[in-house]
Amino acid sequence: MRGTSVTWAAWAALGVLSAPSLAGAQPVAPVPVAAPAAAAPGPEVPEQYRTLLATCDDPTATKDARDAAGARLVAGGDPGVVAAVTGRIAAASPAAEPLLGAIARSPTPRAELFAAVRDFVQIAPDDRIVAGLSALGSFRTPEAVETLLAATTPQRPSAVRAAAFRALGRLTGRDDLAEDRAGWLSWYEDTRGLDRAEWNAVIVAGLARRSDRLAAEQARAGSRLTDAFRRLYLVVSGSTTEDRPALLVSLLLDDRDELRSLGFELVTRELSAGGAVDPTVGAAVIRLLGHGSATVRAQAAALVSQMAPAGAGEAVAAALSAEKDPVAAAALLTAAARWPTPHLSGPAIRWATNGPETRAGAVQLLLALARAEMVTADEVAPVCRLLMATDPLELTPPELRLLAAMGGQGGREHVAAALKGAGPGRRLAAAEALCEQPGFGTAVLDAAATDPALFDAAARAVASQRMGEDGLRRLLHSPAPTPAARNSGVAMAAEMAPLPVVAHLAADLAAPADRELLLGYLMEPRIGPSLEDPSIVGRGLLLLAQARLDMGRPDAALPTLAAIPEGGGIDPATIQNLRTVALLWTGKIEEAAESSAPVGIWLDGLERAITQPHADEIAKAIESRFGATMSPVDRARLAALTERARAIARDSQVPPP
Repeated sequence: MRGTSVTWAAWAALGVLSAPSLAGAQPVAPVPVAAPAAAAPGPEVPEQYRTLLATCDDPTATKDARDAAGARLVAGGDPGVVAAVTGRIAAASPAAEPLLGAIARSPTPRAELFAAVRDFVQIAPDDRIVAGLSALGSFRTPEAVETLLAATTPQRPSAVRAAAFRALGRLTGRDDLAEDRAGWLSWYEDTRGLDRAEWNAVIVAGLARRSDRLAAEQARAGSRLTDAFRRLYLVVSGSTTEDRPALLVSLLLDDRDELRSLGFELVTRELSAGGAVDPTVGAAVIRLLGHGSATVRAQAAALVSQMAPAGAGEAVAAALSAEKDPVAAAALLTAAARWPTPHLSGPAIRWATNGPETRAGAVQLLLALARAEMVTADEVAPVCRLLMATDPLELTPPELRLLAAMGGQGGREHVAAALKGAGPGRRLAAAEALCEQPGFGTAVLDAAATDPALFDAAARAVASQRMGEDGLRRLLHSPAPTPAARNSGVAMAAEMAPLPVVAHLAADLAAPADRELLLGYLMEPRIGPSLEDPSIVGRGLLLLAQARLDMGRPDAALPTLAAIPEGGGIDPATIQNLRTVALLWTGKIEEAAESSAPVGIWLDGLERAITQPHADEIAKAIESRFGATMSPVDRARLAALTERARAIARDSQVPPP
């Protein structure tokens, strides 16, 4: 609302600005008034403020001491303190300067102080008036504007005018008007009829615009500064090794957010490149764990976890114990998982139940503590109850692992529900968490029957829970992500199973590759004496040798046959016959001739080696060794195999070009 108000009439009556000046004429300088007479005794100053007043009154005290005392006095709201402050300012006493300086630095000084500041401006000589003008800039009222405009007349010294213009800019946010007196008078005329609410709106708008301008300027300046330091870093990187750490430390510990962020960026880049970071840089990052900004503490925690500088574990633990902000706590919890210590169980449990923002990091830390046996199931019970109250399909992989490890039978049953219907990551986490838990192997195998990603967990379940022949058979028929993963998983499970069970299953399998997969571990070096019955070992090795022959690997079958223990219950003739076949197949005809294997075995060897270049030599050796004693059936078989071998040899010859 616009209009002439009593307030404006009162300002005019004060003579601060005359009516012609409001119409655009030059206002005259105010006439100095005499210092006010001594005031009647006012409220008593509390004891704790008397020393502060004495410091302000003492011109021999240091400037810092007087400024600090002035700040405390100006902020005090006790009536006796306010009276003492206003009296000293209005009288332009020696204490006025530190008090006015405190008011000038205050964004919202007490309204009761305005009249005293105005009085000071009206009576102070030009060499002292600047302090009062600066203080007036903190009172965002029309009265303050009028008083400041009166100090901008051409008759006033340039230093006084400059101080008044600066105060006007701070008061209104219109620093764009600079020292344009005509512009200020025009602005004043536009606002002189406003009521208090409208005036406040104008001032707030001006201050907001100035804030935006300053923020934009600061951003531009920060960007230029960051670019300059980035270029400096590139220069320093090619110089001595001492320069780069010193620059990184200075960036990390700088008060400016832009430079600190650049420091984080450059250190992270060095770590990603595999470079060694100087210990002084690590120490600087550790210092930032105590920074006043939660965001900075979080960044420092993440970097400490990545760098692992000396003393990081103790520093992270101390910071986490004192942390109150969830953003910083989340990063500290994740970092602390790298250095678990028993006394961190309390903060981990507290933050795990504090909300979703910190639960992930807290669960990671609790998992680390659980693996290190630094926390008990009873301590973690509140967290497990919280997780069991959550839909298992929504639990994260670490939460599933923690619940399976520390949640007892009920927790594991809750995790098992995630094997059905959860996303791939959660299904895998649930399977891995349950595969070594007694009673849950079947559930893992059931889930793995349709999900190749769970094959490894299923293999671990069969191995760790000794699931016997049925478990091995189911594992053999489960889909695997790759052939190598299948071979590794089945071999591991077979080695952990009793050999009689494995041998019985191998004898029942049609695929020789599966038989070899189950029994291949028998040929691997074993530490210490075997706990298996030699007869069982012999049977297993015999099955393995037969599987390798069936797979076309006579070179692998020979050492397997040689490993069969004597007295293992295997007929020596059986071993000799299989060895003869393998020797003939590999072209070791003279060595095969040392055995007493019958003609049928030699014919078997010829048939196995039918595609080999030495097949015709085997046929001739058979004719030479058994020619006079062969039955018509054996001779007919030899003739057929010989002709077949020669036909294969002819077909394999490459015609001349």
